[in-house]
Amino acid sequence: MPLWQQAAVGAGALLALAVVARVVHRWWPRRGVELVAAASREAGTILGLFTLWQIARILGVTRVAGGIERAEWIWRAEQWLHLPSEVAMERFMLGHEGLLRAANDFYG
Repeated sequence: MPLWQQAAVGAGALLALAVVARVVHRWWPRRGVELVAAASREAGTILGLFTLWQIARILGVTRVAGGIERAEWIWRAEQWLHLPSEVAMERFMLGHEGLLRAANDFYG
């Protein structure tokens, strides 16, 4: 099984565990159950994002035709959503050294 499929299965399992733990926590409010719910939700989200990243990476290598059109679609979607540009994000982060270090540590 490819890595992205394993990550997708893991993400699904962790997110399902998070839902079950949240339901259990309502009937049996214990700190450990709450921690399991939070940790599994976070790990499931990260694995889900990793899955999407792997799929995008594979498509970028195997589907070259139409790359410009996809890039233009992404650009239009970013504009429509009013997302900040990379330059604006860099300027913001460079003005906040503590946040920049935290982001670098998280990414690393």
